[in-house]
Amino acid sequence: MSSQGLPPYFNRKSVRPSHLYRDIGRNAERPFMILGTVLETSLGDLLAKTVVLSTLKDQFDHARLIVRYSDIRPYSADVISLSPNIDHATPLKGERPRWLAEWIPDMRPWLPLGRWTLGREKMPAAFYDLVVIEPMMDVRMVHGLDHPVPLRIPAAKEEPLRRRLEGLGLDPARWYATIHYRTSNYGHKLDKSPLRNGEPESYRQLVDYIIDELGGQVVQLGHPEMTPFPARPGFVDLSRIEDAFMLQAYAVCHSRFMVAGPSGPIMLGFSFQVPLGVVDATDGYGGWGDMEQVILTHEITTPEGQVLMNRPLLESGLLDKVELNRRLREGANLQIRKNTGEELAAVARHLFDRTTDVAGWRPPCRQPPRQKPNHLIWPPKTHENMRFFGE
Repeated sequence: MSSQGLPPYFNRKSVRPSHLYRDIGRNAERPFMILGTVLETSLGDLLAKTVVLSTLKDQFDHARLIVRYSDIRPYSADVISLSPNIDHATPLKGERPRWLAEWIPDMRPWLPLGRWTLGREKMPAAFYDLVVIEPMMDVRMVHGLDHPVPLRIPAAKEEPLRRRLEGLGLDPARWYATIHYRTSNYGHKLDKSPLRNGEPESYRQLVDYIIDELGGQVVQLGHPEMTPFPARPGFVDLSRIEDAFMLQAYAVCHSRFMVAGPSGPIMLGFSFQVPLGVVDATDGYGGWGDMEQVILTHEITTPEGQVLMNRPLLESGLLDKVELNRRLREGANLQIRKNTGEELAAVARHLFDRTTDVAGWRPPCRQPPRQKPNHLIWPPKTHENMRFFGE
């Protein structure tokens, strides 16, 4: 059921003919009907697609958003639950078993055949005004949609998650930052993108800087296979906890700022619209809307001795891990340097100075009321929204 107490579908037979094809999305009797079919299973892309779908619905005064999603990862249903705009979500039928997906995560999806329907209501795709497929939910589409919808922690889970963080040693009276870096040893998954991995020692130095120099606390995100940092007061390591996605999501939502490398959890910062430092960046993804965000790329030295970083790296065409991998396979003598602890500390200081209004745990981002356009232009007019550190 939707938040308005109405079913997520509508019965065409009960709608006056004059409302079937006019005032769509402007009239509660004739909502704009959206079906999203999400086959994505990786964390970052699933979060991005959830935001895209949520923002599409937000273009209308009256809309219903129905989502069919692939429920083969421990976090899949939790990610979908973070959307304030999904009226009805159902796992796709005929999916491979979750245990098989965990052991062979790169297996192609088993796609159920036939019409997309909404359970026993038997709503085929033709009953919807918009059917959104995977390519239409690309993260870049967010740049073409005004006012991206921030995700939120379900109200019923807020207090239990808060108590759990406090129980792990996080002081509720003091602010904290969240950090994350990518490693090559995530579960059974083959590391197909080692260029995105960070240097653990640099992030350990970042922990010390935030606690000792900025006076904050640090919550580290990740997974149990990561090398643990030394325990110290003010540091809470959630990577030690198995399948703790919702706890990590809550931590990001309420953090003063986030510093993270190019890995799935960084999308939590985007999705909750928390001030964000994207470090060790390997691709040219910009910020969403007007959120506070800076980008610090890795450094590449060319055979000619040219040192490229940030915008010069973007303009060279090498701020693209696919292109960079291609050049490396062809034997290009490109030297890659990951961000140092000092560089990460400078990003943290930048975000600290721009968030002086946050003394404790950050309140969730809320979208202010606005006049909805009640229409869509597709494809959206995307644009660059890159904000490089130091510009």
